[in-house]
Amino acid sequence: MLVGPVNVTCPNKTDGMCVTHQLSVRRKKWQSRTPDEKRGVADRKKYIIDRFRKKTGLLLDTPKQGGGNTNDGNSAMSLRCNSKDVAITSEITGVNHRLIERFYVILRTLTSGFEIDVKEFKNCCDETTD
Repeated sequence: MLVGPVNVTCPNKTDGMCVTHQLSVRRKKWQSRTPDEKRGVADRKKYIIDRFRKKTGLLLDTPKQGGGNTNDGNSAMSLRCNSKDVAITSEITGVNHRLIERFYVILRTLTSGFEIDVKEFKNCCDETTD
């Protein structure tokens, strides 16, 4: 069971994903308080960062000179929402590929700047939760 905070701006992108709170952290709590829980989260974070680097060449959650880290729009744009990238992201994070695709559609719709048919959009969001 995948339970944890959802901190994404685009589902199959690295931008906006706080790797510490990945969707695929397999735990039943919102917070890791014990040393074992914290170690488990740190191990999962390292695994995800290493896999993205190996499979896609992306540097995630790496400090940048002058401040900040590499979790930015450039990282997000380097992955596109196509079947190959969705499959890679799904494999690495353990999140169902259809869920990633649906989140992508929802977030692209919200940021499109176009008028949205609220009833149709609600139906799309409801179908995603099912």
